[in-house]
Amino acid sequence: MRSPWIWFGFSSAVFAIIFLGLNVLLDGPSPPQSDFDPVRAHQLVSGLIPENKPHPLGSAENRLVRERIENKLTALGYSPQIQATVICSEERSGCAAVENLYAIKTGRMPDSDAILVSAHYDSTLAGPGAADDLAAAAAMLEVMELLQDENYLNDIIFLFADAEEAGLWGARAFAENNAEMARVKFVINLEARGVAGPSAMFETSVNNHNLIKLFSGAASRPFANSLTYEVYRKMPNDTDMSIYRKTGAAGLNFAFTGGVSLYHTSRDDPAHLSLRSLAHHGDNLLTTLRAAGDTPLGELNATGDAVYFDLFGRTLIYWPSWLTFPLLLVTLVLIIIAGKNAAAFRPKAILSSVAAYITALVVLGLVGWLLVFPLALWPAAPYLDHPHPWPGRIALAAACLLIPTLIAPKFNRSAGFAASLFAAWTIITLLGFVLAATLPGASYLTLAPALLFAIAAIIERAIAPENKGVIASHIGFIAAVYFALYHFLAFEVVLGFHLSHFKALLLFMPVIAGAPLVMWHTEHSRRTAGPAFALLAVTLTATLIASQTPAYTFDRPRSMNFAYEQIEDFGGERTARWRLQTYGPDAGRIAEAAGFPSSPEAYRLYNVYDLQAYVKPAQDLGLPLPSVAIESVKLERGKRIIQGTLTPGRNGPYFGIAFEKDAAVERFTVNEIDLLTAEKLVKTHAGALVMFLGMDQAIPFEIVAGEEPLPATLYEVSAIPDNDVAAALQQSRPETAVASGLGDYSEIQKLIEF
Repeated sequence: MRSPWIWFGFSSAVFAIIFLGLNVLLDGPSPPQSDFDPVRAHQLVSGLIPENKPHPLGSAENRLVRERIENKLTALGYSPQIQATVICSEERSGCAAVENLYAIKTGRMPDSDAILVSAHYDSTLAGPGAADDLAAAAAMLEVMELLQDENYLNDIIFLFADAEEAGLWGARAFAENNAEMARVKFVINLEARGVAGPSAMFETSVNNHNLIKLFSGAASRPFANSLTYEVYRKMPNDTDMSIYRKTGAAGLNFAFTGGVSLYHTSRDDPAHLSLRSLAHHGDNLLTTLRAAGDTPLGELNATGDAVYFDLFGRTLIYWPSWLTFPLLLVTLVLIIIAGKNAAAFRPKAILSSVAAYITALVVLGLVGWLLVFPLALWPAAPYLDHPHPWPGRIALAAACLLIPTLIAPKFNRSAGFAASLFAAWTIITLLGFVLAATLPGASYLTLAPALLFAIAAIIERAIAPENKGVIASHIGFIAAVYFALYHFLAFEVVLGFHLSHFKALLLFMPVIAGAPLVMWHTEHSRRTAGPAFALLAVTLTATLIASQTPAYTFDRPRSMNFAYEQIEDFGGERTARWRLQTYGPDAGRIAEAAGFPSSPEAYRLYNVYDLQAYVKPAQDLGLPLPSVAIESVKLERGKRIIQGTLTPGRNGPYFGIAFEKDAAVERFTVNEIDLLTAEKLVKTHAGALVMFLGMDQAIPFEIVAGEEPLPATLYEVSAIPDNDVAAALQQSRPETAVASGLGDYSEIQKLIEF
């Protein structure tokens, strides 16, 4: 039976069913039937932060969280150990005082290879860090209790790392200064970039084929794909796994990323932490540990990576990456064989089909670009994590179906169904070769649906050659929709509606795979206006709804921080002002409502970084300044060697010294470690900061510099002033906004000259 309305009903149903099945990407899977108890783990999270306050590195609150974890470990019968140390790093240009906490579950071969399970227990300055990362800490504690009576071959080291938010300092201290790290051959790291969603395995070490095999056999609800692995390792983002990976240990990194607008905010609290995400975190850890406990860890580093993806989080499909090119060749051969039988490969018909698909892709990107205005700019939508995303999703999906409905009958009619069909899948397969050569982990995107189509087409050719691939075309379309929608939803963590043109292009495969189906269903009917108008109506209606929905809510707020800035110049003159830092298309309106000018102003942070913020004058509160004391100055071979100490003024979470890009600094040394060299300073885009975190004592230093005066800026970040003005500003923050990152803080600067 053929009718344009059949195409409309079939394609709409496929999109709706797959959207429904992929809802697990947004909410996380239902808690699996396992020993892990998410309710008890959630109670652990609440018990670690009953005050619901931030606990950044070096704070009394952070030490209290660490003591609570330590008490729990002792109650479970473990022997917790504290690694308290100051670690300095040239890579990070600074030093940090950290207190790592770890306990070892001894295996049947003590002091042999070990598994490291790691999560951090510190938070940012803005929020209590229930999801990031106490959910992981609680999952570890619950798993440690479950494993008490289980005996494995390998030792398991459970590390509660400090200072991840400040720059991965705790992990660095453990990896570089703890003898236990030498035994670690496999790492499981747990993280979060939000408060909800599945605990996805988003990063592995290189040569991961055996790791993926282990994870696939262990996980009850695997969420993972090798495209994420490819993308993440090309991004500047870091977790503690970045440190462990440098040691050569194999590793799996898990995180949930839903509700990213609450990430690093004051609403990252137990009330907003998803029970499903916590349950999935714990189940991933428990099942992977049980699988790895008796595995010879040296076998986990294979030769070569795997290509992998999950199906609705139910199972993981994987193969060694070296197999991708042979699979693509087989797919192409099968398509040629099936297409030749259907008389599809006629040059004129192929060219007509290719022209149709190129046109469709151009139109798809153009439509996505046009939808940027009503979906994002007009309603001043957030860059990520829209509180009401479904109207926008439906608008883009309906537009995706509208394009082949309009274009295919015009362009493909002269080519015929068979030519259109096999040209479409040949193009998709050839794209697979491009991906395999440039981004191997992404090759499954086109290989998997193309191979499924090719196998179906060969079977259909043998059973019903007169069909010319009709059944295979429907099967291929379903597969194309699955992979397109999976990544359409999964990539929302980095693609907001202001990038709707890129979001639309993620739907390219349903457009190409759908065009031949439109051709087949409309071959005996030129009445395609009805379905086209229906899809257009859905697109416009969904767009209108999206443009009118609130862009920010209490549970999906915008970022809005207040900072008190106090600067003392070279002559001792002091200025003070308030800064408001907020983002989004209508940030000026928010600033004006808080009593600031509606336009941002440029300023230089530490005389190094050029930034913008909304500013207004403030009363000079005379907050204590960081200081420098020079103890000696020696002149050797035209260079000055300056020794002295740096001391914080308010004992804030961090302080330090900044140098402009062209500063004549040869070396800045602390504890005999070169934290800053002339070579490193030259390579920076602006200037450079030397930072001291969680350290409330005087820091001895040595500078090697030229003979000319050397300007620098002392800086310190500390708590926001406790006065009526600060309180009034904080009270002006609407419920749809929240402090994030550094939160509300004081920033003190003192210009000096050596």
